[in-house]
Amino acid sequence: MTTRIALGTVDSALAVASDGVLRACSRSIVHADANDPVRFGTDAQHQRRLYPAKVSTTHWRDLRADLLRAELRTRLWPFRGGDSRARAELRISVSAQHDAAALGVILAALRAENAQVLGFHDAAALTVAAVGLRGTALVLEIGLHHVAATRVVADGLESRRKAVAVRRGTGLLELHDAWMGLAREALVRRNRYDPLHDAAAEQRLEDSLLPAAAEAARVGVAHLEIPTTADVARISLTRDQFGASGASVLRNIAAVLREVRPPGRDLALVAPEWVWELPGLTSAFGDFAASRWVSVPTGISARAASLLGFDPDHDDTHDESVVFHRGVPRDHAFEIATDAPRDPSSALRRRTPPTHLNHAGVILALTPGSVLPVGRDPGRGGLVLPNSSAGISRLHCTLLCEADRVSLVDHARYGTLVNGERVVDRITVNAGDRIRLGDPGVELELLAVG
Repeated sequence: MTTRIALGTVDSALAVASDGVLRACSRSIVHADANDPVRFGTDAQHQRRLYPAKVSTTHWRDLRADLLRAELRTRLWPFRGGDSRARAELRISVSAQHDAAALGVILAALRAENAQVLGFHDAAALTVAAVGLRGTALVLEIGLHHVAATRVVADGLESRRKAVAVRRGTGLLELHDAWMGLAREALVRRNRYDPLHDAAAEQRLEDSLLPAAAEAARVGVAHLEIPTTADVARISLTRDQFGASGASVLRNIAAVLREVRPPGRDLALVAPEWVWELPGLTSAFGDFAASRWVSVPTGISARAASLLGFDPDHDDTHDESVVFHRGVPRDHAFEIATDAPRDPSSALRRRTPPTHLNHAGVILALTPGSVLPVGRDPGRGGLVLPNSSAGISRLHCTLLCEADRVSLVDHARYGTLVNGERVVDRITVNAGDRIRLGDPGVELELLAVG
């Protein structure tokens, strides 16, 4: 008997799929006490606060081989008909945090569990292909203890990974810990109750935080009721409170996206649907307001991997090595790309061409059909910047004002920055964008008036 499935290795949503259907998906938080062989490697999502010393959340990051084997055995068991000897053939949707060395450890763990890996496939490229996006996309991944961004370019033939950036030590559980501090403070202040003195209540509080955060993001406030040994403790937490407490993680998420963002191009920003429900996230994406925001179903990359098929003539069924595929054929779409929700201010900024430019309190009109050169000596009708400004060229850049858009063309040797990103050739600019020329430089602000 042979089972053919796909496995997704993003530890915040470890997924198993077959025939394009998500069969199982949950966070990779497992029992880690080797002296308890019955529970070793089994799910422990709801015991992290109860037994912190006996639970692992880092084995996919640290590649602890014994725990990987134990968890994989547990994950694959239901799909083998209860027969641990049944052979499993897998395609692996690879998390952005896993490099070639990590894939070697994962491959060894799977082979030890009688699983044949037919191919490793980049999760971000699978995601972009699955929803049929074209052009350049930045795919966001939030793991238990990492955030990552992958730049994928989808042309006429395939969706292919071009660049990846990973930041470790900051992820979903660090966000949870920040929210726990917020909730604990509110509980002490309102109820004179500290959940850290009751492990069971602390676990119930953690289990309720992600749904509460999503509710606050949608409607502005979430009301929590935490049963205690004596009573029920009640608190209300707002969207802004969640966002402020998790600000450091949100900044890291935005920063890792900027690391792989190519300036001067139209982009799609892609993330799982649960990520878009994190309070404060959309506000942290101000630099990406001009991009399309796309929400995809959780586990979509594993589903996409399961639809690649199993070809005995071409799959890696006999070789010791297994290929890591960074590209996915463009004809692999099976989902419709869904636009993610936005703050009203972000949507306004995305759609609105600027009508005026603000330089040091001086407002200049950007009239359709006009051209505004900018620099130390830009010529007649241009915006003249001080000669003392370092890194500013005689003709630094030009704003071309068309009927429905304003484009910025860069001429400078030292470059022009829009929202902190260097412009390559030209870019369409929007109301709310900030242009920086020189170092430390001169800043110009684009406005929409009326």
